[in-house]
Amino acid sequence: MKIKKEYIALVVVITGLSLYLVLRSPDGARYELPEVPAIAKKDISKIEIAGFDNFILLNKADDKWHLGPEGYLANSDKVDNMLNIINELTMTALVSESKNYSRYGLDEDSKVTVKAWIGDKLVREFEVGKVATSYRHTFVRLAGDDRVYHAKGNFRNDFDQTAEALRDKTVLSFDQSVISEIQIMKGTEQLKKLLRIVSNLQCETYINDLKKEDLADPLYTVRCKGAQDYTLSIFAKREKEAKNYPAVSSGSVYPFLLPEWQVASLMKMPDEIFKKSEHS
Repeated sequence: MKIKKEYIALVVVITGLSLYLVLRSPDGARYELPEVPAIAKKDISKIEIAGFDNFILLNKADDKWHLGPEGYLANSDKVDNMLNIINELTMTALVSESKNYSRYGLDEDSKVTVKAWIGDKLVREFEVGKVATSYRHTFVRLAGDDRVYHAKGNFRNDFDQTAEALRDKTVLSFDQSVISEIQIMKGTEQLKKLLRIVSNLQCETYINDLKKEDLADPLYTVRCKGAQDYTLSIFAKREKEAKNYPAVSSGSVYPFLLPEWQVASLMKMPDEIFKKSEHS
């Protein structure tokens, strides 16, 4: 009988100790992790991202994401990463109840606040801090909760963005296989390397103080013919010491800048081919 009582007591102690280890926080407090309700990312219609000196508004229209208020097209891959994080946000551990937010990158000068809406309803709000030393978690605070948690994933950089960085930089895009002819101002040639570049061309940044029609007399023009015409025109530098060139394309309503190295490569290719032809 005595052995049985000791056995029961041992089971109780072990069970209590197990519960303590499971439910205790790193700073010794017992807790239950908050459950973040699931939401369908396809239903999210608006995202706000706010930092100390930065504010970004993303709106969904016609199944595409746009940067407000200008309505610039946003990079779909970057927005999709944000949507996945918002949708799958999971708390893995309680880190602190001390309200010492600066050590976690959650003070007013460092945190990034994320809000997501479905229609007019705010469905998710949380603050993003530093990446944890494990590089597999990120410090977060949930709206209405003073505590700091580990959230699953390394996602500080996904939200710590500028509007310019989130803008879709694709200025010309088409299926290479439908192109039957390439025209260059210096001649005509089937150029596979050139075709690979211009069929998925991304700019360095956009020129917001000019319209396409403000640029004239291109230095270099590529025209690709297929089911429709695709064109790229490159113009003289706006400043002598600039490290980029203004350009326009049939795939973008905005003028943009291409880096100097990329323009040099594009303009060099036809010359090299013509030189090879002359010596063959």
